[in-house]
Amino acid sequence: MGMPPPKGPVSADTRNRLLRCAEKVFARLGYARTTVADITGEAGTSRATFYQYFESKGDVFSSVVTKVHERLIAAQRVPDVDPDDHAEVARRSMTAALDQYVADRRLLVVVREQALNDPDIAALLEQTHAHAAGRTRRFLERVVADGNANLPSDPQAIGEATVGMVARYADLVEAHPDRRELLASQLGDMFVRLIGIDDGS
Repeated sequence: MGMPPPKGPVSADTRNRLLRCAEKVFARLGYARTTVADITGEAGTSRATFYQYFESKGDVFSSVVTKVHERLIAAQRVPDVDPDDHAEVARRSMTAALDQYVADRRLLVVVREQALNDPDIAALLEQTHAHAAGRTRRFLERVVADGNANLPSDPQAIGEATVGMVARYADLVEAHPDRRELLASQLGDMFVRLIGIDDGS
């Protein structure tokens, strides 16, 4: 059980440190085995400091899930690519999403497990998947409008499928890190061919 946050000065740096350390501990121990003491020990802070920023273990875990959500969504943005080069945007966005899924894979396993018993975490996880699928859908709609794609299915359905593709390839990269370049290339090529972009390759 948590306790009400005590009054006192707060620091964004301290909160962010607690969040980073909570991520490490949750990824290492899982949700059930993690305690507030584990998190404060990792962060080198006191329990009193922890409760200045978070009400409970569940509260900090929700903030961790929100951070993961933000990272996965941000990874789909590839601002340094010509937006009219649809094939390159497709490949780069898939590779960026893959790398972020790999970086957060162990934590995502914990999130999925906790989502089975926690409706709030399940809702956050569903929001992450829906947002990722929605961004892919909007990209596909734009490519179709430009006359540069031949989709085999509804854009939303393809968006949902790509979330699963990226998650599966993250598992493969985790198991075979030496094959990351090959797997990323395969994922990008598969997506380009799936949506029917003719990039001359």
